[in-house]
Amino acid sequence: MKNILIIGAGDIGYPLALTLSSLFDGSIYVTRNDKSKGFNGLEKTCTCGYDNVKFVKNADVIILAVRPAQLESVLTEIAPYLTEDKVLISIAACKKTELIRSIVGPNVQIARAMPNVGLSFQKSMTFLCFDSKNTNTNFNSASMIFSILGEIEIIPEEMMNAGTIFSGSMPAIMAKLFGSCGKPPRVYLNNGCLETITVIRNILTEITLENGFSNGEEIINQVYDGLYQITTTGGKSFEEVIHDVATPGGCTQAMLTKIDMDEWLRAGLADNYRKIWKEMLQDVIGAGIARLGKM
Repeated sequence: MKNILIIGAGDIGYPLALTLSSLFDGSIYVTRNDKSKGFNGLEKTCTCGYDNVKFVKNADVIILAVRPAQLESVLTEIAPYLTEDKVLISIAACKKTELIRSIVGPNVQIARAMPNVGLSFQKSMTFLCFDSKNTNTNFNSASMIFSILGEIEIIPEEMMNAGTIFSGSMPAIMAKLFGSCGKPPRVYLNNGCLETITVIRNILTEITLENGFSNGEEIINQVYDGLYQITTTGGKSFEEVIHDVATPGGCTQAMLTKIDMDEWLRAGLADNYRKIWKEMLQDVIGAGIARLGKM
């Protein structure tokens, strides 16, 4: 595997390309469709352009870092140039390998991945799944790439909607809950509200376990470590993290809207606040998983 193409240079595609370009011993290509937008410095370490087909021809691995609504049109465009020696990895939430296979044909090797914004600091929690035509090349390529960016877990495809919430959406959920104290991340995460942080992390671990992830504590710890690096080392505010993660009209934004922070803070004053907080988060996360299942 020498050449990786990343189609899409948005909130995941951009940091994915930037991080891989400094760690991967090979060429990184990046494309985007909107010619009114540039590449924000990626040209220094990656080969960038607006012609997907041109770069697909030279790529060993193609990572589709596009929004779900864009996936089918991009697949239709590049399908004639996807040979059986290429590995196709989709990051588009809730778009199943069955759909991808129906567009690109029977021979292409397909994987789905759900990383998160922690990848900028090699602290991503990435879930991977493969379709029934999985090969060692497919498995090894996807696993190697995302292992560079943090921790990985291979799961059945039927768990990917939940994986999307616990990986992709979780930094924004944590950021909203932690941001409720009104303190900047460096203060909050280092010495501001450690007891509250511990309670929230424990609740999220329990919910992760309840959704079938046997290593729930490791998953939540990895997401938290990524958020910590983004906001302390990276200097981003909780609001900026939410902006990077929550696509307008998307599942994460819908879940964040469902979290009533006034209700959350009032519950924090009750003797049984932990029980109330868990019920609130179970409701929010359950609604998110169900929403993805309908998309």
